[in-house]
Amino acid sequence: MSHQELTGPVATAAKHNDRLLKGSELVGVGSLTAPEDVAYDSKSGLIHTGCVDGWIKRVTINESAVDNWVNTGGRPLGLARGPNNQVIVTNAGWNSASPIFV
Repeated sequence: MSHQELTGPVATAAKHNDRLLKGSELVGVGSLTAPEDVAYDSKSGLIHTGCVDGWIKRVTINESAVDNWVNTGGRPLGLARGPNNQVIVTNAGWNSASPIFV
């Protein structure tokens, strides 16, 4: 998938926010090995995160359940939600991003 296909609104965030973690909770403690990035789907309540062991893990928020979802065979560094219900992944060493349909 080329970068031209990844269009949409640009996300912005404040440079510093002392209240950012207020009310947050830890999920997946002990089940996620060096998670790098997250892609959150508010409709399903799922978080996908890439871990150092090559697995993209699926975290169910309401149950705090963590499942091995897809192994990329590498190191998934960047994740994003795509427009067609996919998780877009880039792996260390890849020259492009690849969609994985949910």
